[in-house]
Amino acid sequence: MMRLQDGYEFFAGRHMITIFSAPNYCGSFNNCGAILTVDDSLRCAFITISPSKDKVKVRPSKRLEIDLDDELEKDGGEM
Repeated sequence: MMRLQDGYEFFAGRHMITIFSAPNYCGSFNNCGAILTVDDSLRCAFITISPSKDKVKVRPSKRLEIDLDDELEKDGGEM
């Protein structure tokens, strides 16, 4: 499994980006996670998420499923 220490990495001549969203992957890698933001002028910026020093318990949540065809019909065919 690939992990990125800084949470993101450019490649392909800076035309592509890999973003790793799991800080402290599996509780043992001490890597950062990252979020890519893009503004209205298409300027990109990264928010890095440092690993927490505290143990975090994660609980599964209910999965939300949406039927896009049904939603389009409700909105008159427009999204």
